[in-house]
Amino acid sequence: MNMERNVRIYTDEDGKLVLDCPYHPAIPARAKTAGGRFDGGRRVWTFDPRDEARIRQMAIDIFGTDGREQVPTVTVRVDLDTVKPGSNNLFALGRELLHRPGRDASVRLGDKVVLLAGGFPSRAGSARYPELAPNPGTVIEVRDVPLPLAQSAGNGYTIVDATADRRAALEQEAARLRARLAEIEAELASI
Repeated sequence: MNMERNVRIYTDEDGKLVLDCPYHPAIPARAKTAGGRFDGGRRVWTFDPRDEARIRQMAIDIFGTDGREQVPTVTVRVDLDTVKPGSNNLFALGRELLHRPGRDASVRLGDKVVLLAGGFPSRAGSARYPELAPNPGTVIEVRDVPLPLAQSAGNGYTIVDATADRRAALEQEAARLRARLAEIEAELASI
């Protein structure tokens, strides 16, 4: 679940196109249909260099970037009542967000994932088929998501505007303070 490994596409010394990226379950099938071979020693996929445009598009589709330039990132809230995770993991927004390695194991949050509300039972599923089984009302926040992935995520995924959240909090506090000031002024007037 380590996202520190960035997406890189380059040509190696043998003239092969190399895709160096974190694990994602969509990669093997798509890479194989593009003629890719997994190099276990380097933990990368290799391709014919003539397929570079296709491989770059695959990386953008899955990770939101092909590594050529910085992509703007945002924070995304994920409502697990709407987004139904897989049995024991949730891959979305270009990475693994949640994972339960075994029935009796706690759910592990991916890199830059925070639990905001709700939670998960201490155990779920069977020994052979563990499940995430989020409690109703479970919401997670995923940070540093490439903007193109966040914009195309669909229902249950909400881009968080930190500025708007801060403004709303300040407006609520100001309203509360104005109400309190009105109470104080009324009390002063009656004295």
